[in-house]
Amino acid sequence: MTGSLYYSVAACVEQLTDKTTEGAALKWLNSHREELTSVEASLALKGIRQVQSEMAQELINFFELKFSGITGFAEEDSGEQKAIHEETVVEELKKELAKKDAELKKQKALNAVLAEMLLKKERENIMLLQEKRDAFRGEN
Repeated sequence: MTGSLYYSVAACVEQLTDKTTEGAALKWLNSHREELTSVEASLALKGIRQVQSEMAQELINFFELKFSGITGFAEEDSGEQKAIHEETVVEELKKELAKKDAELKKQKALNAVLAEMLLKKERENIMLLQEKRDAFRGEN
C-alpha cells in the first residue's frame, strides 16, 4: 500500500469511533504486513481499533477488496495508472464513509426524538402524580 493511499484510508478509518476486536485488526494487519512499514502498521492498528465492531469487519472486507486491485498491479504498470486507481479507491472509501456517517446521524436524530418523547412522558407522569398528591391532601 502506498503512503498517500494509506494515510487517506487511515483518515477515513479514524473518523469512525469505538472499538473492534483486536483479532480482526490483527488479521487485517497480518494480511498486509509486507506492504506496511512498522509505523504504518501501528497507525493502522490504532485506526482499526477505533472502528465500531459491526462496521469493522465490513470495512476491513471493503478495504481488502479495494487494495487487492492496487497490490495486484504488475511492476511495469505506470505510476500514473496506479495513482488514478488509488484516487478511485480513496473516492470510494470517502463515499462509504459518508454513507456510514449519514446512518449514524440518522440514528442520532432518532435517538434525540425518542429522548424528547420519553422526557415529555416523564413530565406528564410527574404532573399526574402531583395532581393525585394534591387531591389526596385535599381530602384529608
